[in-house]
Amino acid sequence: MKKVIWGNLFMAGSLCLPTANQAFAQQADKLALEEVIVTAQRREQLITEVPVAMTVVTAESLARSGINSSRDLGLVVPGLTLTEQGSFAQPKIRGVGTSIVGPGADGNVALYVDGVYQPSQAAALFDFVDVSSIEVLKGPQGSLYGRNATGGAIVVTTATPSFEPSGKLSLSYGRFDDTRTSVYATGPLSDNVAASIAFMRRSDEGYTKNVATDKKTSRVSTTSVRGKLLFTPTEDLSFTLTGRYINQEDNAALSYSPLGGNNMIPHTTAASLGKHDTSKIALDFDPVAQVKGSGVDFRVNYDAGWGNLVSLTSYSDLSQPFATDVDGTEVPVFAIDSAFDQRTLLQEFIYTTDMGDHAELTAGATYYKDKSSSFGKQFQGGVSVRPLIGRVDTTASAIYGEVTINATDNLAFILGGRYSTEKKEAAGRIGVTGPLLVDASETWDAFTPRVSVRYDLDHQSSVYATYSEGFKSGIFNITGMSPDAVKPEEIKSYEVGYKLNAQRVQFSVAAYMYDYTDIQVYQINNDPNIPGISRISNAASAKIYGLDTELTVRLTEALTLNGGIAYNHSEYDDYRDALVYVPLPAGGNTGVFEDVSGNQLERTPEYTGFATLVHTSELAGGQLSVALTASYNGGYYWDAGNAKRLEQDPFTMVNAEVSWTSPSDKYKVAVFGSNLLNEEVYSFVRTSQFGDTASYTRPWTAGVSLDVSF
Repeated sequence: MKKVIWGNLFMAGSLCLPTANQAFAQQADKLALEEVIVTAQRREQLITEVPVAMTVVTAESLARSGINSSRDLGLVVPGLTLTEQGSFAQPKIRGVGTSIVGPGADGNVALYVDGVYQPSQAAALFDFVDVSSIEVLKGPQGSLYGRNATGGAIVVTTATPSFEPSGKLSLSYGRFDDTRTSVYATGPLSDNVAASIAFMRRSDEGYTKNVATDKKTSRVSTTSVRGKLLFTPTEDLSFTLTGRYINQEDNAALSYSPLGGNNMIPHTTAASLGKHDTSKIALDFDPVAQVKGSGVDFRVNYDAGWGNLVSLTSYSDLSQPFATDVDGTEVPVFAIDSAFDQRTLLQEFIYTTDMGDHAELTAGATYYKDKSSSFGKQFQGGVSVRPLIGRVDTTASAIYGEVTINATDNLAFILGGRYSTEKKEAAGRIGVTGPLLVDASETWDAFTPRVSVRYDLDHQSSVYATYSEGFKSGIFNITGMSPDAVKPEEIKSYEVGYKLNAQRVQFSVAAYMYDYTDIQVYQINNDPNIPGISRISNAASAKIYGLDTELTVRLTEALTLNGGIAYNHSEYDDYRDALVYVPLPAGGNTGVFEDVSGNQLERTPEYTGFATLVHTSELAGGQLSVALTASYNGGYYWDAGNAKRLEQDPFTMVNAEVSWTSPSDKYKVAVFGSNLLNEEVYSFVRTSQFGDTASYTRPWTAGVSLDVSF
């Protein structure tokens, strides 16, 4: 029924657009929406000029939707699903993503912050402080964003230092003693030097309880700082130096219990809790999931008469210690205590120019050097066994280019491509002095083209067709001590779309089809002698197709509606040897190999959609704003076997905010609520011979906030 309601609402909205647009054009300019400017093609453009399906969200729209963390970004981005594995983010766009973690394992959805590629999957989990906008690009971005962007890219832009002094202090308090403090300040240091600082501190007491240790878990404790210096010696030249630091603890994804009570030790407190109480767990120790890191970015921007040249230099150092009770019970059966370290150097040059009235060019080159290592201790019965030490060094480089040819005033052709080469060197041993079990290297290269045709129907709308390819590097399963590399993934995408950016209406619709091959999949090894060790292989292939649409409309001067819906059909085309876990009568699972061809891809809902309604009015000389967001997810499977016991049921997240802003815009007070229907949503599900375990996202919460601008 929910699917029918969502579908009918947006079908009706789409059919009424032409008539509505004619009427809206006659209204006053005060009802007009702001034009959407994006940087999806590495330059500032109107969204109608970009032949890519994308969702753009601003800091204001995120706040009104009750979203203050990237964890909840999928609530307002149809087609995006974001789950977690410990401190690792696992986003999927239109069914393309990964569940593989470890040294040298990259995500399928590339994350860029201020133009800088973020290699760690942990970097995708962050709270919003000085974020100006987020662009979620859907589909493979192999031409301009390239590296491991088979699913798409998330492009985050943070605030630029200003020569006009300003700032904001934000305080909030919510359920579970959730306290958040953030400060942003910017201003000039001299006539041509400006600075900014963004600080955020957040903590709560946790929303689950470990009855075995009598302590709260699913806790958050985060401190982050971002500082920027902007130097503009001339109008054409600028230098921006950014320093960043984060210390984040969030063990919610590892605070799990036996799902449905299925565990190889059935008569435990944990198994009993797993049947009926999601607010309690029973583990023999409290899980740990931490991210500690720092980095520095240096950006040079030179805008000359012959074009614009950008140099990006970045270095980051990240550490991710974690400890997890793999069996999911209070009995000390099997546990892992590990540390994952990553050091990354990145250099990129980007050149853009307008070649007269008939052509535009973007070209670039990148160099990437990453050293990732892990030291993991395994415990059986509380005794340390098989300490695993592994390292993967990655060296990657690429050159890319894209040209837009304006054949007529209305017709444009976009031709682009990237040539990438990657080398990975892996080494691994058991024990500090043990012999090398892995000592191997592999090199891969690929050319990923993009071809688009765009036709401007008028100055407000366009239609387009795009063919693009994506490439995800091969990897070594270093945590599984395998000397054999897994082959790269490849994807071919076909997409057609329509975009409208009118006065009171912004609308887009895109239909797509993917040919997805050599999919890299992660599973727990079914060998009882080495429990908890991962198995990585290439699933054969998959077919994905679907349609997504988004709409923003200013209904009245006081009322705005923003929404979207996505339909995605995904299935394995040929996957005959998938490792599937089947429950045993006495508890726990046994692993069998099955042909899952025709099954739906993991963590890929068929329907997703959202709607945000914002009403503003005057109150006491200030502005009263009421915002309501409802986000629907049609549910999905957590395994390739599409087991019903591991299925995420459909859910609807409802967030609301009522705020009042003072006449001077200096003060804003708000009352907010999240997950008001108290939906039970898995943040992480794991199945192995031990049984099935699941952790849950945050239940309903409410609170108050205060913003002070200066």
